[in-house]
Amino acid sequence: MLAPIDFVSPHTAIFLFLTLPIAALCLVVRSTLGGHRSRRILPSTSLESLGMDMDKEVVGPESALPRGWPQTWICVGHRGRFVKSGDYLALDLAGFRIFLILSKDGVVRAFHNVCRHRAFPITRKTSGTSTVLACQYHGWTYNTLGQLTNAPHFDQLPGFAKSPNGLFAIHTKTDSRGFVHVNLSGSLEAGDSKVEDAEITGRPVHINGCARLIYSWEGKGQFNWKIVGGASPRATFVNVPARGLLAQALAACGLVSTTTGQLQFFPLTTVHTKVGSPFWYQIVYSPESPQKTTVRCDVYTTQKTDPLWRFEDEAKFHLENHLQLMLKSYENTYSELSNFVPNSPRDGRSLLCQAITCTNTKLEW
Repeated sequence: MLAPIDFVSPHTAIFLFLTLPIAALCLVVRSTLGGHRSRRILPSTSLESLGMDMDKEVVGPESALPRGWPQTWICVGHRGRFVKSGDYLALDLAGFRIFLILSKDGVVRAFHNVCRHRAFPITRKTSGTSTVLACQYHGWTYNTLGQLTNAPHFDQLPGFAKSPNGLFAIHTKTDSRGFVHVNLSGSLEAGDSKVEDAEITGRPVHINGCARLIYSWEGKGQFNWKIVGGASPRATFVNVPARGLLAQALAACGLVSTTTGQLQFFPLTTVHTKVGSPFWYQIVYSPESPQKTTVRCDVYTTQKTDPLWRFEDEAKFHLENHLQLMLKSYENTYSELSNFVPNSPRDGRSLLCQAITCTNTKLEW
């Protein structure tokens, strides 16, 4: 037999009346920052103060990107940074350690950054050049095609074969503009799927695979990548101070003007161009966890002659300084949103509208 329902006291009723809208708003914040059906990025203490039990929810590395992201194409770089055979770039995508390398046949390929013997990293450096990929643990070596070429103490073992013990390959495509995309799906069909076109803003200049990398910067920040890129392809997060600082830095070498254009590859990459400028730059956000993101800024030139004299000394100094300030700005925004418990729905809407594009004080979901 069910127990009778107790009537709430007037004080309890008032408490529920005041706190339930706030709890609902916090759920909206959580949904907005986390994307559809994504795990939370806010600390549990923010919601525990509202009487909500979040202890059982576990946040794993996979929650750093939208659901199903390993089955989609992700832009991670450009063909222009791979010049010599063996040029490589290593990165971490939400816990997946991978690296890109230019093979001797002129094709950029991607592999999981783990040795087939004991899963030790093949490379610990972010970038470099090597046509012989050697694991430092037991000396297994691979070529630029990912094939196992040497396995000390295993070569003479009966039944051991090198061919099935190459590096785990990742689906890789280079599009007509020279941008390199990876797809982490294990299915063979994924390699034949179409790479989505970039979303175009303004008037981006023509880019092809002949561009040359002239400068690269990388930094790590304590923030969730959605603070920058939004929770869905249509969500737009703005951070005027951060973007303004970057524009000021790059203006010194002619990268920014009123006639600029962007290419946006959801969810991690944005390309900035300027009409008439020999330079363009690419920013890639690589989430390592829900609370940590690596930012890489690569500057390219379309000129065959060396234009480095326009991108030395003062320009580099300002760029690095402002990129650091940009990271700090994102960290501050993430910290503020993560630790915020609104006193009222109006306070919550006001804070969100500072981080998310709003129209007439209404949130754009």
